[in-house]
Amino acid sequence: SEDMAIGIQQANHLSWSQPTRITYIVADCPCHGFEFHDLQDNFPLGTPGIDIKEELRTLIGNHGSGTMTVYFGRIHSMTDK
Repeated sequence: SEDMAIGIQQANHLSWSQPTRITYIVADCPCHGFEFHDLQDNFPLGTPGIDIKEELRTLIGNHGSGTMTVYFGRIHSMTDK
């Protein structure tokens, strides 16, 4: 599984200068945590210290006075859960 939680968390700390904000999240594996997949995972409860759902809510809500669009893509169907 991928540690995309840290990447999303880091995106939440970016300094956005334009009102139109677009984020692409593309993965070939699901994030850490059995809630999101049935694969072997060294972090079955998710990335330690990071709530990926809360990080995504923050990212999606980070529109300032403009808009934030988040696109999700996949390379493999194992990310579909």
